[in-house]
Amino acid sequence: MYIDSAGNARTDWSQDGHLAAGVPGTVSGLFTSAKYGKLKFEELIEPAIALAEYGFVIMESEANSLNGLQEEFKKHNSVMPVFVKDQPWKAGDTLIQKDLAATLRRIRDKGEAGFYEGETAKLIVEEMQRGKGIISYEDLKQYKAAERKPHVFEYKSYTVVGMPMPSSGGLLLQQMMKMVEKHDIKSKGFHSPEAVQLMIEAERRAYADRAQYMGDADFFQCAGKTTFK
Repeated sequence: MYIDSAGNARTDWSQDGHLAAGVPGTVSGLFTSAKYGKLKFEELIEPAIALAEYGFVIMESEANSLNGLQEEFKKHNSVMPVFVKDQPWKAGDTLIQKDLAATLRRIRDKGEAGFYEGETAKLIVEEMQRGKGIISYEDLKQYKAAERKPHVFEYKSYTVVGMPMPSSGGLLLQQMMKMVEKHDIKSKGFHSPEAVQLMIEAERRAYADRAQYMGDADFFQCAGKTTFK
Protein backbone atom coordinates (compact mmCIF):
# COMPACT_ATOMS: atom_id res chain seq x y z
CA MET A 1 0.00 0.00 0.00
CA TYR A 2 2.94 2.32 0.66
CA ILE A 3 5.16 1.20 -2.24
CA ASP A 4 5.00 2.91 -5.65
CA SER A 5 5.05 1.25 -9.07
CA ALA A 6 8.86 1.36 -9.13
CA GLY A 7 9.10 -0.52 -5.85
CA ASN A 8 10.12 2.51 -3.79
CA ALA A 9 8.92 2.86 -0.21
CA ARG A 10 6.67 5.93 0.05
CA THR A 11 6.96 6.94 3.67
CA ASP A 12 5.14 10.17 2.79
CA TRP A 13 2.06 8.08 1.99
CA SER A 14 2.28 6.23 5.30
CA GLN A 15 2.85 9.35 7.39
CA ASP A 16 0.77 12.11 5.78
CA GLY A 17 -2.55 12.42 4.04
CA HIS A 18 -5.63 10.28 3.58
CA LEU A 19 -3.90 6.93 3.08
CA ALA A 20 -2.07 7.36 6.39
CA ALA A 21 -5.32 7.74 8.35
CA GLY A 22 -6.94 5.01 10.40
CA VAL A 23 -10.49 4.95 11.72
CA PRO A 24 -10.65 7.55 14.52
CA GLY A 25 -10.84 5.73 17.84
CA THR A 26 -11.25 8.55 20.36
CA VAL A 27 -15.04 8.72 20.23
CA SER A 28 -15.50 4.99 20.79
CA GLY A 29 -12.82 5.07 23.47
CA LEU A 30 -14.59 7.86 25.34
CA PHE A 31 -17.92 6.04 25.32
CA THR A 32 -16.30 2.74 26.29
CA SER A 33 -14.62 4.38 29.30
CA ALA A 34 -17.65 6.50 30.26
CA LYS A 35 -18.93 3.74 32.56
CA TYR A 36 -16.07 4.53 34.92
CA GLY A 37 -17.14 8.16 35.26
CA LYS A 38 -19.90 9.85 37.24
CA LEU A 39 -21.18 12.53 34.85
CA LYS A 40 -23.38 12.01 31.81
CA PHE A 41 -21.64 12.29 28.45
CA GLU A 42 -24.14 14.94 27.35
CA GLU A 43 -22.96 17.12 30.22
CA LEU A 44 -19.27 16.47 29.62
CA ILE A 45 -19.35 17.40 25.95
CA GLU A 46 -21.17 20.75 26.32
CA PRO A 47 -18.06 22.87 27.11
CA ALA A 48 -16.34 21.50 24.00
CA ILE A 49 -19.39 22.36 21.89
CA ALA A 50 -19.39 25.92 23.24
CA LEU A 51 -15.66 26.38 22.57
CA ALA A 52 -16.07 25.14 19.00
CA GLU A 53 -19.22 27.15 18.30
CA TYR A 54 -18.20 30.48 19.81
CA GLY A 55 -14.43 30.10 19.59
CA PHE A 56 -11.56 30.87 21.92
CA VAL A 57 -8.74 33.38 21.81
CA ILE A 58 -5.45 31.85 20.73
CA MET A 59 -2.03 32.58 22.20
CA GLU A 60 1.10 33.51 20.29
CA SER A 61 2.43 29.96 20.40
CA GLU A 62 -0.82 28.63 18.91
CA ALA A 63 -0.77 31.31 16.20
CA ASN A 64 2.80 30.38 15.31
CA SER A 65 1.87 26.71 15.15
CA LEU A 66 -1.09 27.34 12.84
CA ASN A 67 0.99 29.61 10.61
CA GLY A 68 3.71 26.99 10.35
CA LEU A 69 1.23 24.34 9.18
CA GLN A 70 -0.54 26.34 6.46
CA GLU A 71 1.11 24.53 3.55
CA GLU A 72 0.41 21.11 5.06
CA PHE A 73 -3.24 22.01 5.65
CA LYS A 74 -3.55 23.06 2.01
CA LYS A 75 -1.69 20.02 0.71
CA HIS A 76 -3.58 17.34 2.62
CA ASN A 77 -7.17 18.64 2.59
CA SER A 78 -9.56 18.63 -0.35
CA VAL A 79 -11.78 21.12 1.53
CA MET A 80 -9.92 23.87 3.34
CA PRO A 81 -10.36 23.75 7.13
CA VAL A 82 -10.89 26.81 9.33
CA PHE A 83 -7.20 26.68 10.23
CA VAL A 84 -6.31 28.09 6.78
CA LYS A 85 -6.32 31.90 6.56
CA ASP A 86 -5.34 34.43 3.91
CA GLN A 87 -3.70 36.55 6.59
CA PRO A 88 -1.34 35.07 9.19
CA TRP A 89 -2.78 34.08 12.53
CA LYS A 90 -1.78 36.30 15.45
CA ALA A 91 -2.15 36.26 19.20
CA GLY A 92 -5.61 37.46 20.19
CA ASP A 93 -7.39 35.99 17.14
CA THR A 94 -10.48 33.89 17.85
CA LEU A 95 -10.55 30.35 16.46
CA ILE A 96 -14.13 29.33 15.66
CA GLN A 97 -14.92 25.78 14.48
CA LYS A 98 -18.58 25.55 13.42
CA ASP A 99 -18.19 22.17 11.70
CA LEU A 100 -16.61 20.69 14.81
CA ALA A 101 -19.48 22.03 16.92
CA ALA A 102 -21.98 20.33 14.60
CA THR A 103 -20.04 17.06 14.82
CA LEU A 104 -19.96 17.23 18.62
CA ARG A 105 -23.72 17.87 18.73
CA ARG A 106 -24.34 14.75 16.66
CA ILE A 107 -22.19 12.78 19.11
CA ARG A 108 -24.07 14.33 22.05
CA ASP A 109 -27.47 13.49 20.58
CA LYS A 110 -26.79 10.06 19.04
CA GLY A 111 -23.80 8.71 20.94
CA GLU A 112 -21.23 6.70 19.02
CA ALA A 113 -23.62 6.40 16.08
CA GLY A 114 -23.50 10.17 15.79
CA PHE A 115 -19.89 9.82 14.66
CA TYR A 116 -19.48 6.37 13.11
CA GLU A 117 -22.77 6.49 11.21
CA GLY A 118 -24.99 9.10 9.60
CA GLU A 119 -23.86 12.57 8.55
CA THR A 120 -20.40 12.49 10.14
CA ALA A 121 -19.59 9.12 8.59
CA LYS A 122 -20.79 10.44 5.23
CA LEU A 123 -18.47 13.46 5.49
CA ILE A 124 -15.50 11.27 6.45
CA VAL A 125 -16.04 8.79 3.61
CA GLU A 126 -16.54 11.55 1.04
CA GLU A 127 -13.26 13.19 2.12
CA MET A 128 -11.53 9.80 1.95
CA GLN A 129 -12.77 9.26 -1.59
CA ARG A 130 -11.62 12.71 -2.71
CA GLY A 131 -8.18 12.14 -1.23
CA LYS A 132 -7.76 8.47 -2.27
CA GLY A 133 -8.09 7.16 1.28
CA ILE A 134 -9.53 3.75 2.08
CA ILE A 135 -11.81 4.25 5.13
CA SER A 136 -15.33 3.06 4.24
CA TYR A 137 -18.79 3.27 5.80
CA GLU A 138 -18.40 -0.33 6.95
CA ASP A 139 -15.01 0.40 8.58
CA LEU A 140 -16.59 3.20 10.59
CA LYS A 141 -19.74 1.32 11.54
CA GLN A 142 -17.87 -1.77 12.74
CA TYR A 143 -15.28 0.11 14.80
CA LYS A 144 -15.31 -0.65 18.53
CA ALA A 145 -12.71 0.29 21.11
CA ALA A 146 -11.12 -2.73 22.79
CA GLU A 147 -10.60 -2.90 26.54
CA ARG A 148 -7.28 -4.46 27.47
CA LYS A 149 -5.53 -5.29 30.69
CA PRO A 150 -2.79 -2.81 31.62
CA HIS A 151 0.84 -3.80 31.40
CA VAL A 152 2.04 -4.25 35.01
CA PHE A 153 5.56 -4.94 36.26
CA GLU A 154 7.72 -4.50 39.34
CA TYR A 155 10.62 -2.06 39.54
CA LYS A 156 12.59 -2.20 42.79
CA SER A 157 9.92 -1.54 45.45
CA TYR A 158 7.37 -0.12 43.03
CA THR A 159 4.54 -1.57 40.97
CA VAL A 160 4.42 0.20 37.61
CA VAL A 161 1.20 0.23 35.59
CA GLY A 162 1.60 1.08 31.90
CA MET A 163 -0.21 1.01 28.59
CA PRO A 164 -0.86 -2.47 27.15
CA MET A 165 -0.25 -3.63 23.59
CA PRO A 166 -0.64 -2.56 20.84
CA SER A 167 0.89 0.54 22.47
CA SER A 168 4.61 0.00 22.90
CA GLY A 169 4.81 2.27 25.94
CA GLY A 170 4.26 -0.18 28.78
CA LEU A 171 6.44 -2.97 27.42
CA LEU A 172 9.32 -0.70 26.43
CA LEU A 173 9.19 1.09 29.77
CA GLN A 174 9.58 -2.28 31.48
CA GLN A 175 12.48 -3.27 29.24
CA MET A 176 14.32 0.01 29.81
CA MET A 177 13.73 0.14 33.54
CA LYS A 178 14.79 -3.47 34.01
CA MET A 179 18.00 -2.82 32.09
CA VAL A 180 18.97 -0.01 34.47
CA GLU A 181 17.42 -1.42 37.66
CA LYS A 182 20.67 -2.84 39.07
CA HIS A 183 22.51 0.46 38.58
CA ASP A 184 22.58 3.17 41.24
CA ILE A 185 21.58 6.02 38.95
CA LYS A 186 21.13 8.46 41.84
CA SER A 187 24.78 8.19 42.80
CA LYS A 188 25.83 9.18 39.29
CA GLY A 189 24.13 12.57 39.62
CA PHE A 190 21.19 14.15 37.84
CA HIS A 191 21.94 14.63 34.12
CA SER A 192 25.51 13.51 34.62
CA PRO A 193 27.24 12.07 31.54
CA GLU A 194 27.21 8.63 33.20
CA ALA A 195 23.48 8.71 33.97
CA VAL A 196 22.55 10.07 30.55
CA GLN A 197 24.73 7.50 28.78
CA LEU A 198 23.11 4.68 30.71
CA MET A 199 19.60 5.80 29.78
CA ILE A 200 20.53 6.42 26.15
CA GLU A 201 21.93 2.91 25.76
CA ALA A 202 18.84 1.36 27.40
CA GLU A 203 16.50 3.36 25.20
CA ARG A 204 18.50 2.65 22.05
CA ARG A 205 18.33 -1.10 22.60
CA ALA A 206 14.65 -1.05 23.56
CA TYR A 207 13.65 0.86 20.45
CA ALA A 208 15.76 -1.40 18.25
CA ASP A 209 13.81 -4.36 19.67
CA ARG A 210 10.57 -2.45 19.12
CA ALA A 211 11.33 -2.02 15.43
CA GLN A 212 12.48 -5.64 15.05
CA TYR A 213 9.94 -7.63 17.04
CA MET A 214 6.88 -5.66 18.08
CA GLY A 215 3.50 -5.72 16.35
CA ASP A 216 -0.22 -5.68 17.11
CA ALA A 217 -0.82 -8.81 19.19
CA ASP A 218 -4.18 -9.33 17.43
CA PHE A 219 -2.34 -9.89 14.15
CA PHE A 220 1.28 -10.66 14.99
CA GLN A 221 2.58 -13.57 17.05
CA CYS A 222 6.09 -13.15 18.44
CA ALA A 223 8.22 -16.26 17.89
CA GLY A 224 9.56 -16.34 21.41
CA LYS A 225 8.81 -15.03 24.87
CA THR A 226 11.13 -12.43 26.32
CA THR A 227 11.63 -12.01 30.05
CA PHE A 228 13.39 -9.16 31.80
CA LYS A 229 15.44 -9.94 34.89
